[in-house]
Amino acid sequence: YSIEFSPMLVGLILTLGSASGLLVRPLYGYLYNKYRAITISVAAFVGSLSLLFVTPLIESFYGFVILMLISGVALGFNQPLSLTIIGSEIDERKHGYAIGLRLMANRLAQLIGPLIFSFFVATSTIELAFIYSSFLLSLICILTIKFFGSKKKIKKIALDR
Repeated sequence: YSIEFSPMLVGLILTLGSASGLLVRPLYGYLYNKYRAITISVAAFVGSLSLLFVTPLIESFYGFVILMLISGVALGFNQPLSLTIIGSEIDERKHGYAIGLRLMANRLAQLIGPLIFSFFVATSTIELAFIYSSFLLSLICILTIKFFGSKKKIKKIALDR
């Protein structure tokens, strides 16, 4: 099915999502001082992934606005959080290398994500593609958090060799 929003409405929805990511940044320092980084990260991941599960159910402009606002908030927390973790967990002499790897991994995900989603759409329906993608990303997030959740394991990363 098709929702058929005008290009202007699509642009407005995307802009609101980006704006919410910027507007939430002042809360980041407060939350980072109050909660552990892993707690904030898991909450943001769960929030983001929950949105993928409900995306096929949304049919209205305002539903998509709410979805993008929440998505922007999650992204607004996760981007600086990853840089903060790099700054606090990686040897200072290797910050540039670590940030470069983080950015490269981000670009790789931006390359692979649409390909995987397209595969799911081609082999099923767009609604199921969101569900399959949600499960796959949930699994990846769980494995990532499990692997990196321990400071002992972080110290064994190749960056500290």
